[in-house]
Amino acid sequence: MAIFATITAAIDFATATRMAKRFEIRIAAEPERLIEHFRQSALEHKFEFVGDESAGRFSGMGIEGAYEIHGDRLVLTIHNKPFFLSWMLVEAGVKDYFRWAKAHGHS
Repeated sequence: MAIFATITAAIDFATATRMAKRFEIRIAAEPERLIEHFRQSALEHKFEFVGDESAGRFSGMGIEGAYEIHGDRLVLTIHNKPFFLSWMLVEAGVKDYFRWAKAHGHS
């Protein structure tokens, strides 16, 4: 029981101290094409995705965030993440995703 209480306290602490992290990514694809790719990817990975060519939000697997598109720049803000994922790991995942998308003509 004490272990459960400690884990619960750690989760509550992590929830209470969440900080958002913002990423700016240069995109080459048309926003419409990029958003369609996001929609398909969200369906495949069981993420919620709501948005259009200018702004939107997403959530799934403990990650919640929002995006805005300004010309050739995508501004991605991660609002919440699982406490056990470091920001370095989240950033690496975002960069890997966009490297893959670019290599496949999606960004």
